[in-house]
Amino acid sequence: MKLEELKNFKELLATEGQTINFEIASFFNDYLVIDVDPFVLQFYSSLKRFIMSGGKRLRPVSLVQTYKGLTTNENLDIYKLSLCTEFLHNASLAHDDIIDHDDVRRGQPTLHIGFVDWLKYNLPKAPNPEDFGLCMGILGGDSLIQLGIKAIQNTTFDTELKNRAIQYYIRAYEELINGVVFESYLQVQPIDEITIDDYLKMAAGKTSALFEKSMLIGGLMADPEEKYKHDISEFAISLGQAFQIRDDILGVFGQEKKLGKPVYSDIREGKKTLLVIFSAEEEKVKEIYGKKDISLEEAETVKKIMEDTGALEQTAEIARDLSEVARDCLSRIPFSSGPKKFFQDLIDFVQERKY
Repeated sequence: MKLEELKNFKELLATEGQTINFEIASFFNDYLVIDVDPFVLQFYSSLKRFIMSGGKRLRPVSLVQTYKGLTTNENLDIYKLSLCTEFLHNASLAHDDIIDHDDVRRGQPTLHIGFVDWLKYNLPKAPNPEDFGLCMGILGGDSLIQLGIKAIQNTTFDTELKNRAIQYYIRAYEELINGVVFESYLQVQPIDEITIDDYLKMAAGKTSALFEKSMLIGGLMADPEEKYKHDISEFAISLGQAFQIRDDILGVFGQEKKLGKPVYSDIREGKKTLLVIFSAEEEKVKEIYGKKDISLEEAETVKKIMEDTGALEQTAEIARDLSEVARDCLSRIPFSSGPKKFFQDLIDFVQERKY
């Protein structure tokens, strides 16, 4: 299926995303009336701008769709509750941008670079603006993590269910951190010593964990007995891994304008993706991959090798296989028709997305 055939999916994602954006704005507008120092308010305003600057809202929308698919007794506070996953996701992005030395996200300055620019403009004589930006970026990510718990608490759902949702949230955070820690460990390992299983283990934590817990929280709120927990988990983990693989492909073969972030940054940072695992025997790849001052010509050389050696096709094939595992799991979850179609289309979107 081509992206142009996913019109209804993209329209639903946009409509649900608008509702979630309204709730994000409302959450921060309420939070910004707290009696604190003006710069602290500036800090939270910056967090709001960072989150509102873009993003597909796949995690909160998936939470909402899971909930709607398993209940007919809807509580509209599910949108407020879904903010927890978007806040945690953006916390991880803020920290990732620092780890990866990235300056641009969604076509705009990353959170920490935004604070560097703020300090240079407002206090041009202040020392060490880069250190200031790093501090604010780290604290911003940390703050979003705790705001995610507030998003769960500030709803009318049963207290016991909210506490169980918080436990899922904490587990998502733990698994996400474990995934990023393992990814950082892989970064210092020789390319030819990293296996496919290593990569999939990393992706299951870094990417799948939050997607899985988003769906499990939505399922919990609809069905406290969690009768379909196993299939929901397997669906989300497999699709999350496929999503990460597709993300890695776009990081090398995508278009910078559509992605809103630098293409070839993965090559420059030496990210240990399936693309490089499958092309690791090529000496030219070992020579160029991870080179900080890489030229466009060198990056194009690596890209061509990944195509010519079949690394690109092998990587895409694993993503397709994982998507089919997800499709099989989805067939066993008794979602109502609308959410079922949403997740069917989400599988196709993951395979065909350009951004």
